[in-house]
Amino acid sequence: MVHIGSKNNLEYCDSSNPILAYASLVAVKSATAVRQAVTMVIMVLMLSAPSLASERSVLSFMQRIADSAIVANNNRSKIQIENIIQENVDIERIGNYSLGSYINKISFDKMDTYYDGVINFMSRYAAMKSKDYQIVDVKFSKPRYKGENSIIINSKVALTSGAKYSVKWKLSYKNGRYKIRDASLFGFWLMPFQRRLFRSYVRQNNNDINALLVVLAQ
Repeated sequence: MVHIGSKNNLEYCDSSNPILAYASLVAVKSATAVRQAVTMVIMVLMLSAPSLASERSVLSFMQRIADSAIVANNNRSKIQIENIIQENVDIERIGNYSLGSYINKISFDKMDTYYDGVINFMSRYAAMKSKDYQIVDVKFSKPRYKGENSIIINSKVALTSGAKYSVKWKLSYKNGRYKIRDASLFGFWLMPFQRRLFRSYVRQNNNDINALLVVLAQ
């Protein structure tokens, strides 16, 4: 185990995965609100993915997915979380944005490996943090349509601790269904955070994209 922290803010992480260690280090160095935002967004990223465009169908589908996600979260099951993320999150969009121009360093035959690694990283980090954020209920508000292929949905996430958080979702229409493309807590969006994390890791490893692929797959 690696001990990471400051005098008043201590955390532990799995030293076997450098990017998870780096993510924890970023969280420790960030303000409390940013740390909570990032963790909560990743923890509940898999909560929704409407397959029908009507408001009633969207909300009922999202609530059913939320119920499954609550079980996965409280079970601290990486496999269950991974399955929900893989099914309901626009990993290609998030993965491409997270690397920016570095995406061109990945050869075509390794793109699937990278996307699988993004899923693995997100689900592993979520499972690792699930003990601190036990979700008991999620309520969704009326969706707002932003153009033909974009929906904004607000939700209230309740924890066993009694804390409640407002989480905003962005969804897009892809391959005949809607998928999550981003989520926000306290005004902090997941995609920009993950972009900074991935790109910083590549730069710290002499711009070697393979270093990132290796740790994402662990």
